[in-house]
Amino acid sequence: MERVAISNDFCLRKFVKNRDEEELFQVLGQAKVVRHMASQGISKSDCGVIINESLEHWKKHKVGSWAIEKNGIIAGWAGFKLWRKNEFELLIVLGSEYWGLGKSIYTVLIALAKDEFNFESLVVVLPDTRKSYSYIVKKAGFEHVGSELFNGETFQKFSLNLN
Repeated sequence: MERVAISNDFCLRKFVKNRDEEELFQVLGQAKVVRHMASQGISKSDCGVIINESLEHWKKHKVGSWAIEKNGIIAGWAGFKLWRKNEFELLIVLGSEYWGLGKSIYTVLIALAKDEFNFESLVVVLPDTRKSYSYIVKKAGFEHVGSELFNGETFQKFSLNLN
């Protein structure tokens, strides 16, 4: 699935290696965005890793993440990533000027998970530093199911049954 149109000016598209790194870095490197990520900071090299891992994830699992594009400009990244034990995590990271798009992206990703990829459920895993974001996850239908330790950090885990 190379491209998913959301509206006339907004789509999800697969990353392009050696082309999207700089533009993704401009979005993810914003101080406002970094504060909401499970990271102390991000480099252009990290964006290359994100893109490479996304493309490899597509090859290995037939599902992955996309660049979020608005009016031809990368606004962030979103999609699915294997979390643990065959659980797929829904993830969205947006540049601060695009934060209002989250609900639309959640709606599209949940529909894709159910209708295109036949997932039985999805999880969202948020670092404790993003507690204020949990209202969006709950509004999308996810239920808090506990916390998990990952890389020495506590994450809150939310689940959505798609059956």
